[in-house]
Amino acid sequence: MEITATPQRYVYNGKPQGQVGENLKNTADQPLVNAIGLLPGHTISRVSIDGTQRTEAGEYVDALTPKAIRVLDSAGRDVTDKYLLESTSGRPGTLIINPRGLGENADQPLMIKALDQTFVYTGKPQGDVGANLQASADHPLVKVWGLVEGHGVRSVTITGERQTARGVYADSLMPSGARIMEEQGKDVTANYILSAPGYLPGSLTIRGRARFYKMAVHHA
Repeated sequence: MEITATPQRYVYNGKPQGQVGENLKNTADQPLVNAIGLLPGHTISRVSIDGTQRTEAGEYVDALTPKAIRVLDSAGRDVTDKYLLESTSGRPGTLIINPRGLGENADQPLMIKALDQTFVYTGKPQGDVGANLQASADHPLVKVWGLVEGHGVRSVTITGERQTARGVYADSLMPSGARIMEEQGKDVTANYILSAPGYLPGSLTIRGRARFYKMAVHHA
């Protein structure tokens, strides 16, 4: 009999992923191995998979190696000893961690929107625009949906024109090139798919200065 580890696919979540270990449950809905040579009515109920769980997005070829298996017949009897494996281990399979974000194979949408900016007229150009602007909790620059808990945008590019005249410049601030960091300061941008459909613009508003008038009171 020949067994092959089934490819395992996950979406990046910032944690180690992959079913590896001893005596793992193998089901029709979530098969960990494929087998050639099983008799009708026989199934693999348990399997051991050698390998290492992975955290970072990527394709880890031949990372999952099936070892010991347990075979049951249709009555639930253990018939493992009726089979002889071609080798001490089966053919390895691939572990895939898909990036989180927008894309054909990613299930978690990621959106980054430039926050609206409002300034009071000063007679000079205003607006937080430029490359690799530093973002913080006090000055976030963007609003984000879809990040793993504990991750945040550390820097981002905001494309647009600083404005001087009063007015509302709708959708004039476009974010791009976000750099995503985890709480410990590690750059995890590569684990996300950041593409144009995921970036949303914000507006720039220059408000007029408040005017105060001094009124003279005349007594008759």
